[in-house]
Amino acid sequence: MSEPDQYQNPRGDEGRKVMDLMNTQHKDVTTWALAQLPQMKSKRILDLGCGGGALLRILATEHPGAFVDGVDISADAVAYSQKRNSAFIEWGRMAVTKGSAASLPFPDGTFDLITAVETYFFWPDLGNTFKAVAAKLKSKGVLLVVSEMYPDDEHKAHIEEMCATYHMQIRENSEVQSLLEAAGLKTQTVTKADQNWVAFIAVKGRSPV
Repeated sequence: MSEPDQYQNPRGDEGRKVMDLMNTQHKDVTTWALAQLPQMKSKRILDLGCGGGALLRILATEHPGAFVDGVDISADAVAYSQKRNSAFIEWGRMAVTKGSAASLPFPDGTFDLITAVETYFFWPDLGNTFKAVAAKLKSKGVLLVVSEMYPDDEHKAHIEEMCATYHMQIRENSEVQSLLEAAGLKTQTVTKADQNWVAFIAVKGRSPV
């Protein structure tokens, strides 16, 4: 598998290197995005596309009363995240399973918080996938969708190049928000323009504050 494809579905030694890199590269944007969330007491949390498992550890640490699930389409990523977070799994506070955002192995209405950092642009049929994910939220549950790039006049050409290289589809912020709203989620779009970061805070059943 070529290196660009490893970002979507990491495998083998090359995939582990990419997961280590993602854990490092995504740290700052993840920290910023989590700080945009309203205060909430979550009992069940899901991280979609958990990759190298760094965010799983952050979520389990910041929400000590919650059970944290991770899902990834890559079996190697699942194993990597399980190893990285073995203590939380042994304590009965975490589970990591193979699966996709479009077909999650959980009952509807399970989660208080679902995170999706640097992953939505790999999802086919984004509108229906958002609907499938939204169904897994409890009433007033929050879906946090994060990207470290969004199209604007300054970055559009670079983003088009990145999308071609890494087989992604990074959409206009207004389009992502519209698709989230169509999935039944009241959505706030927050940007950090100097970094070209965006976070979509999408709440099931009421407006985000």
